[in-house]
Amino acid sequence: MPARAHALAWAGLWVTVCWTVMWWGLGFPSFWDPDEAHYAQTTKEMLESGNWLVPTYDGKPFFDKPILFHLFQLIAFAALGPTEFAARSVPAASAMAVLAVVAWFARTVWDRPLTHTAALMLAVLPATFALTAYAILDMTFTLFLFGSAACLAVAALRGRGALEYFGYVLLAAAVLTKGPVAIILAGLSFLLARPAPLDEPNRRHLLHNLRMGREIVAERLPADDLARLDRLIDDDDPESVLHRADVFMLRASTVYIGSRTR
Repeated sequence: MPARAHALAWAGLWVTVCWTVMWWGLGFPSFWDPDEAHYAQTTKEMLESGNWLVPTYDGKPFFDKPILFHLFQLIAFAALGPTEFAARSVPAASAMAVLAVVAWFARTVWDRPLTHTAALMLAVLPATFALTAYAILDMTFTLFLFGSAACLAVAALRGRGALEYFGYVLLAAAVLTKGPVAIILAGLSFLLARPAPLDEPNRRHLLHNLRMGREIVAERLPADDLARLDRLIDDDDPESVLHRADVFMLRASTVYIGSRTR
């Protein structure tokens, strides 16, 4: 298939998926979940009073959640009116942004073929469909929290330091959406993903895998890279994976990481 036709096919698929999952029938049913009604009424009162800083419910301050989600709903209400569609457009737009972040992260950390696959897997999840159709803050919170984790991961794995600061900004936005739980969840995620030093059996297992891999790729590697690989699998070489201090295993995984050998 020509590149242009291929791109148009993907574009058509994504328009169909996004319209069906996120926007189709978004404003037809009335609010039927109590949280939807609470958030929408609070935002409506803020719009009518002109007070965009203090959320109120029945005229009284309502500090159930931080202010950021209400600000997004205020923008939607100001543009579209205080309707069900406007209230739910915030999680719908957030869901589209989450798909974009997932696609970007997959393409940056892995490769292009995974870009559409990863995003489509998320788009067709029942939870995505459900949370998009509710005028609640969970999808917006997911956008900021996952966006923060993705930026920090890419900054660490690809050496793109500027993304680290953007990741902290997104984490702050997650806190302003749902509170300190964002910091707790982010901390737990990074703690579980923290690399663990390899013990002797795992180092031997890695050495065995590298030697098998050498037999497969030896004829394709440049001489310099092959020499570096030979040093990694040489039991007596100080640069061997048996002796290096910078070889780690990701927790609950068999992915090995280490600094590049110069």
